[in-house]
Amino acid sequence: MYGETVIDGGDAIGYVGSRTDEAARVSKAAPDAAEIAARRKHAAKRLNEHVKLFAAYVNAMAIAVAGAATIVPLVNNPNATLGQSHLSWFMASLGLHCISHAVIRLLRREE
Repeated sequence: MYGETVIDGGDAIGYVGSRTDEAARVSKAAPDAAEIAARRKHAAKRLNEHVKLFAAYVNAMAIAVAGAATIVPLVNNPNATLGQSHLSWFMASLGLHCISHAVIRLLRREE
């Protein structure tokens, strides 16, 4: 077929139908600056999505711990007041929330 690109498994690319098939073989070019920048941007976007997903997970765990610290004692005893142990669960929840804020700071610039 005329003008069809053929890759021979090595690093050379040839063009079928050209007058000089052997002379038309060229080696792969090194990636240019635009391609390198695009790859970096893609890698930064992937990392940022993973970081945001992890931060959302940790924040959801903080909400669950705070909810459990409130709901579980009230289900067990409707007349219960929040005591010292419940305060420790709220502090754990606040700690998880602070961790999620710290994780968000790991985001990279996507430029």
